[in-house]
Amino acid sequence: MIFASLVFLLLNLLLLFIERKRTRRTGADLLSVFFLIFSLQNTIPGVVIPLLIERRSGIPNTDNIFFNRIYQYISPEYICLSAILCFLFVGSVYFAYFSFRGRSGDQKTSGHARSVQVVPWRLAAAMLVGAISSALLLREMDGGSLIGAYQTLAAYRTGGGVARTFMNANLFALTTTFSVLSIIPVLYAAGRPKSKKRTLGLVLAFVAMIGFSLMTVSRRSLPLNILLIYFALVIVNKRWYLKSIALMFLFFMPVLIYGKTVLYSISINRDMADTLKAIQATDARGAILTGFSYLGISLDSSWATFLFLDLPPRLGIDHWLSVMRRIPLGTLGFDKESVLPERIVRISTRAFVGADAEDIPPGLIGQMWMDFRLLGPIVWGLGFGVLMRLLQRRFEGRQKTLEAAGYLIVVIYVATLPLNTGSFDFVFSIDNLFIFGLLWLVYRKTRARVSEM
Repeated sequence: MIFASLVFLLLNLLLLFIERKRTRRTGADLLSVFFLIFSLQNTIPGVVIPLLIERRSGIPNTDNIFFNRIYQYISPEYICLSAILCFLFVGSVYFAYFSFRGRSGDQKTSGHARSVQVVPWRLAAAMLVGAISSALLLREMDGGSLIGAYQTLAAYRTGGGVARTFMNANLFALTTTFSVLSIIPVLYAAGRPKSKKRTLGLVLAFVAMIGFSLMTVSRRSLPLNILLIYFALVIVNKRWYLKSIALMFLFFMPVLIYGKTVLYSISINRDMADTLKAIQATDARGAILTGFSYLGISLDSSWATFLFLDLPPRLGIDHWLSVMRRIPLGTLGFDKESVLPERIVRISTRAFVGADAEDIPPGLIGQMWMDFRLLGPIVWGLGFGVLMRLLQRRFEGRQKTLEAAGYLIVVIYVATLPLNTGSFDFVFSIDNLFIFGLLWLVYRKTRARVSEM
């Protein structure tokens, strides 16, 4: 296990060395952000988790049977295999990024740079729709009071609470949409000239972001939104703000570790004092392992794929099926479940923990392996490398404002969802389709002279 951890450590150090050398003059860019996301979800947990599950010191229990089952059977060989696949993926991304030229921005010839700007009244209208949607969802929970409705919503997220209907299911899906989009008002306010009005707007936008994050009943939503805002600041100011990211890590790691326990307590109306006692009694090593397991759930799912899924190469069919499932076959008179093969996330869930559990995707590295074996990370890496180059070129031809960066960061968030799951099922979900629709509504294209940039 120690050797496997060192292999991941070597990859992290190599990434750090390359990125520092590459961005020394130009500053951080979208590729830097991409690799930071990849490292947080894969290579950094790959260093820590093997050390914590070292057999000689006993395997600690986490609060998740999925993780416990993986750590019971995982071997150093599979961890090293995942590290090798990560090496191939990183190398392929770099190769494609620097090899693909694409079309340069047109500002060099026209003297103007394209950009996108928030239309304030449209943004306010979109957030108002989100507030109304959230209010309707709480009303659907029929809790008798605001607190009671939120408790029912917490239970609803785990399969309890009120019965699922078409309306409450779609309203709940939209909570993720408005949670992610709530970073736009924060960035818009932060980019205004300094004044009391700006300060008030920033406070109100931040409070609204917290409210929309809470509506998702997910411990990841608020940390994710703050991380997306951080990414926008990085690519605009071309600085990493290392002290800030260290503080964010120290603050949000306990949220990852204990957030699920707290939300469960809310859903069953458990006395919070009992919850605090349970948290205090948690083994420190087990708590750290739990936190890094949730942070690196993509890597854990990939290890589970190596252990429990024995399938022939999928050759990318699962990604086409993800797109086809967006076609409304039901309205055309077809039974979607009989026409299309079973989703890979249901196959993996059944193999990992059981058919009755919520979706557990095969993980990024696991899906690469299932697609084309050793060629998988090369194919995926080339695709992501081209995508990052195209997005970077788009940003280079635009004004470097926080609101424009917010637009791009939300697009990158959706585009890089497979880094967390390995499945495109979640990219083409209803909440992400609404994200793109509302981005189109909230922003308008503009042109500015290059000298103004």
